Amino acid sequence: MKTVFFICILSLRHLIGFSQACLICCGCGSFLPDDPFYFTNETSNLICALDKPSNLVNASKLNILLNDSEVDPSSLNIVNETAVSFRKVMKKEDDGKYKCRINGLTGSSGIVGTTYLKVDGM
Repeated sequence: MKTVFFICILSLRHLIGFSQACLICCGCGSFLPDDPFYFTNETSNLICALDKPSNLVNASKLNILLNDSEVDPSSLNIVNETAVSFRKVMKKEDDGKYKCRINGLTGSSGIVGTTYLKVDGM
């Protein structure tokens, strides 16, 4: 009986820890298109959108990273209360892993979505 009780307590503690980590955002939106392909000099159009706005998080809190470095803010545009777009004329060095995240949150709890963008030279 003590063993069952102990396992239940550990499971409950794990569940509470997970829910706290995902309280703000854990896959709380989308980052599209999935794994896009662009030619050099073609303009990208990535959209990061929250499922719904809240008092804590809206589009103004979203940022986009390329290989864990922030992209130039001038390439970001707020589309509406829940979405930002990343539009930029592509160069070969823009190839890589893009991540949309919420400013101020660390770890996986702040990640809205990721996508791998491929740029091919002409």
